[in-house]
Parts: sequence; C-alpha cells; structure tokens
Amino acid sequence: DNARMVLNVCFNYGGRWDIAQAAARLAARGEPITEAALGRAMALAHVPDPDLEHGIRLHLASSLLALRDTSRAAEHIAAVEVFAAERGADELAEGARVLRVALQGQRGDAAEAAGALRDQVRILAAGGAPAGVIARARLALAARLAEAGDVKGGRAEISDAIALLEPLADAAGLAWAYEGLGVLEGLDGEPLHALALLERSLSLAATAKDDRRTALAQRQAGRV
Repeated sequence: DNARMVLNVCFNYGGRWDIAQAAARLAARGEPITEAALGRAMALAHVPDPDLEHGIRLHLASSLLALRDTSRAAEHIAAVEVFAAERGADELAEGARVLRVALQGQRGDAAEAAGALRDQVRILAAGGAPAGVIARARLALAARLAEAGDVKGGRAEISDAIALLEPLADAAGLAWAYEGLGVLEGLDGEPLHALALLERSLSLAATAKDDRRTALAQRQAGRV
C-alpha cells in the first residue's frame, strides 16, 4: 500500500569494495565463501536485487504477440509467471495473466479468451487496480472480441479504455486505443475514418516515443 519507504544513501560506494569486505568478514568468521554467503555479508544485503529481466520479458512477449509469434511469446510469459509465483510479485502476475489470455486468443480460441479477459477486467476493477492497468486489459479484450467477430463490443471496450486513459494523459495507452479503433473502422468498411484514427495513433505514439506502436499503426494504415 506504499505506506513505507527505505532510503539508501551510498557515499563512495564500490561494488568491488563491498565484495572484498564481505569476503574478509566471512574469512574472519571461518565461514566458506559462497555466492549465498557473500550476498548475506554485503553492505546492501537488505536491499532486494532489482528485477529488470521480467519487466523486459513482458514487453518482449507483448511485441511478439503483435507479430503473431506465439511460441516465443509463450516462453517469456511462462518465465514471468514462474518468477511472479515464487516472489509474490502481484503486478508482474497481472501483466502475465493478461498476456496469457491474449496468447490463448491468438491460438484460435478468441471467444473463450474474450470471456476470460472480461472476467479479468471485472477482477481488476473490483480490486481497485490502477486505471491504466484496467484500460490496457480492456484494450486486450477489445482485440479478442474483434477476433471473435464482435466488432461492436470491441469498439465499446476501446471507448471505455479511452475514458480511463485520457485523464492520465497516457499517450502510449491512447496510441494503442486509437490504433484499435482504426482497425475496427477498417473492418466496418470506413477507410477514411480508419486512416484518421490511425494518424491519431501515430501522433500519440510519437509523443510517447513508442517506436513499436508507431510501426504497428503504420502497418495497419498500409492495410487500410
């Protein structure tokens, strides 16, 4: 609940110094110098290791799903699921869960995936999840609804997502939303409106410096 914070102030701290002093401390106590023992003896032993790997894995999985590379996306999602379960990392678990459902949709069961994502949206909303997280779950749901043939339902979910994202000025999320609307308008046979929405997506992606979303919007515009 973000009620407490630990502030570490490091003056002239060096990683090699810390390893050396930890090894000396263990040697003085007659303890074997192992990786685990060094970790416990170091000055920053109370600070958990930063987890950059699994956040990157989620981004990779999302990009691979956009490229329809379900095999490699599944590998990254599974790795995050295992790590989140071991460490109790709820935020990573939620991200992996949304991508897992999207993966199931790409593997041919869009209707079932849409139902699971709809349940996930309800759970996130009931649990007081951040608006940006709920909005992205709605955008994932919209894509699955469209794959299942429910264009109207997909459009409604995107509209709800935009209503959540606009107060946050979330350019990256809005770029995704307007790209989705552009795709749906293209499916409905409205190419001019679709192109206008995709141009809006490109502008927002540029604001967010989101090269991946820019490339996706450009590809969809080319299809329209």
